[in-house]
Amino acid sequence: MNSKFAVIGLGVFGSAIARKLVERGADVMAIDESEDKVQSIANEVAFAVSLDATSKHALEAQNLGDMDAVVVSIG
Repeated sequence: MNSKFAVIGLGVFGSAIARKLVERGADVMAIDESEDKVQSIANEVAFAVSLDATSKHALEAQNLGDMDAVVVSIG
């Protein structure tokens, strides 16, 4: 079974972390408010979603509790 990670914030750091996790065999959910950033990584991760990560309700809807770990890389 693969480890499951969520990466919130897809700037330079967040994108690099997401790609490295995928490279190491993890299932990654990539989250950012910017649709462009989400689209730029969507083909590389298991799931990519554009949402406002400052919204508790939006994050709860993504079932982050099912993840093994969450990386928050919001500047």
